[in-house]
Amino acid sequence: MDHDIIKILDKKGIEYERNPNSPAEIKIKCISGLHEDSNPSLSFNLDKNIFNCFSCGYGGNYKKLLKDLGENTFIEFDTKQGYKIKKLKDKLITKYYASEVKMPTDMINFRHDFKGVNGKVLQEFGAFVTKQHGLSDYICFPVSQYGKTRFIEGRYKILNIASESPKYLRKPANAVVTDLVFPLDKVTNKSHLILVEGLFDMLNLWQYGYKNTVCIFGTNNFDKPKAKLLDDNGVKKCTIFMDNDVSGLRASKIISSLLEANDIETHIVNPPDGKDPGDMTHLELMSVFGEEYE
Repeated sequence: MDHDIIKILDKKGIEYERNPNSPAEIKIKCISGLHEDSNPSLSFNLDKNIFNCFSCGYGGNYKKLLKDLGENTFIEFDTKQGYKIKKLKDKLITKYYASEVKMPTDMINFRHDFKGVNGKVLQEFGAFVTKQHGLSDYICFPVSQYGKTRFIEGRYKILNIASESPKYLRKPANAVVTDLVFPLDKVTNKSHLILVEGLFDMLNLWQYGYKNTVCIFGTNNFDKPKAKLLDDNGVKKCTIFMDNDVSGLRASKIISSLLEANDIETHIVNPPDGKDPGDMTHLELMSVFGEEYE
């Protein structure tokens, strides 16, 4: 699938050259008007959506190039949904997700309501119980990305009773979440996402129809790699919906800054006082987002 810049160049009859040593780079004659350019010196990076003329220093992002070409700067690029996603899958899946976590052999589907989330939604996300891997007291979820199971996330199933057992238990314990948001694979339209902290925050929003919601697995687990992941998957806007506490409010600002640096529009929304996204009712969520949000 061609990048939108290429489509615009074709439409305007502007010749370009592909770099045989770098498929993500094309060259055109500089349009700055500052010099003659018989040998094309303006390079456009299809991955990063930035350009630079090596002769005069004229450069910027794709919006500036569109404006200088006389095009509407609000054109939404298909790049992120096409070229970059294909490139990401082709190069990264094998490298990072080649080996899957082995699932327990005694898995039994969990079909009941839990923590305010109905059993049907839990089943949609593969909830199960097992006596293996030290997870006998947990309701478990296989967490995957790009079709590969990365880890099992367990939630302690005995509520409102003090216990020395951790509330969440992850297998393997050293699973990396810095490049993962869940359930990215299930979101059909990734252009606009709602970001929440935890698994049950996400499940609660999904059960009420907000199926563009993904969890980031904690406020401390969002950094540049995760922002780039969203950018590479075509995300153009994120609504940041963290817990209404000090760490959540602080994280919202940091996440917003990281996303804006990747040219992703952000909007910070705070739950009502005394509420977290995971325990809000449908009416309360509608008061924040409206009835239809995906």
